[in-house]
Amino acid sequence: MNVLDCRDLSFAYEGRPVLSHVNFSLEKGSYLGIIGENGSGKSTLIKGILGLKKQAAGEIRLHLPDAQKGMGYLPQQQTMKKDFPASVWEVVLSGRLSQLSFPYRYRKVDREYAEHMLQFLSLSSLKNHAFRELSGGQQQRVLLARALAAGSQVLVLDEPVTGLDPRITEEMYDMLERCIHELGLTIMMVSHDLPRVFHEVHQVLYLAKGKQMFFGETEDFLKEHPEVIRQGGIL
Repeated sequence: MNVLDCRDLSFAYEGRPVLSHVNFSLEKGSYLGIIGENGSGKSTLIKGILGLKKQAAGEIRLHLPDAQKGMGYLPQQQTMKKDFPASVWEVVLSGRLSQLSFPYRYRKVDREYAEHMLQFLSLSSLKNHAFRELSGGQQQRVLLARALAAGSQVLVLDEPVTGLDPRITEEMYDMLERCIHELGLTIMMVSHDLPRVFHEVHQVLYLAKGKQMFFGETEDFLKEHPEVIRQGGIL
């Protein structure tokens, strides 16, 4: 069963085409790597899928009970302001806001869901810590827990391990695998770390100069595009 269909997608900025004729579909439980040089259209594509940018042509079909609530987003690691007041618990629990209606008060089920995600990602011991005081890797895990607490069925990740040390990077990739196998999530990941992408993902979407060059199984991509491998593994 497909959770996402993109048909002949095109995007433009101020009338200038930036991404044209993108076509791909994802089944539930897929793990897609979106690769390409800077300026190839990766960020534009994920903004469109997240509903943050309107396409110039084509269609995006999300086959989810609630498309807005079913999408989760994990951005690149960012430096947190020293005066950011929230605790780990408050950050994760805030993922439930999209599930609330007026008067927007957290329910027992919201707290239980957030607690479960803390446990799932081994964050319970950090529950009462200030988010700003965590390491970069811990903050990424907390933000992942927040996305999961929202009930996301499709996760969009933008360079999720950039700036993390090798050990934490391994832990993050292990957690993403668990999200697929134990929670049944579908993941789309933008990354420049090609050797690791090819090791992790099931499928590849390759963009270049605003066009789709390939979509399919990782093994097929490696056979059809050896020039990417010759670039040293980094686009």
